[in-house]
Amino acid sequence: MAGYSSQDNGRGRFGELPPLPNFGQNPIYGRKPSQPEYIPYNKRGRDFYGRLSFNMGLLWLGGFTSGAVRGFVDGWRNAASPAYKIRFNSVMNGMSKTGALWGSTLGIVGKCLSLRRCFGVMLILVDPLLFSFLAHMQRRAL
Repeated sequence: MAGYSSQDNGRGRFGELPPLPNFGQNPIYGRKPSQPEYIPYNKRGRDFYGRLSFNMGLLWLGGFTSGAVRGFVDGWRNAASPAYKIRFNSVMNGMSKTGALWGSTLGIVGKCLSLRRCFGVMLILVDPLLFSFLAHMQRRAL
């Protein structure tokens, strides 16, 4: 092997490397380096933006996944030909169309639920038609 001899003791031709410098990585909040460093958190739970992104993301993912499964079934059944390429194209079209539709719809529902919980407004109970209209308009705006 190039650059290796039995007298290197396994260190290669560069010998012992110096330790890496500390690039300004100081302990947070003035703790000593021997103590563990914990990430600060809110004891009351998630704040508004954390809850909003969690609810929207979880519902979007669930809607996209279930819509993709439904689109797969519809694409498989409604393929114009039993040929592999045609059926595969039909399945992909169905998954992307239905998955995106259900995902964005449920993401907006998650947004509305987070806003309702934050502001204390019972938007769903006041007028279900208004809630449905707002969800539809927000989804179309995407």
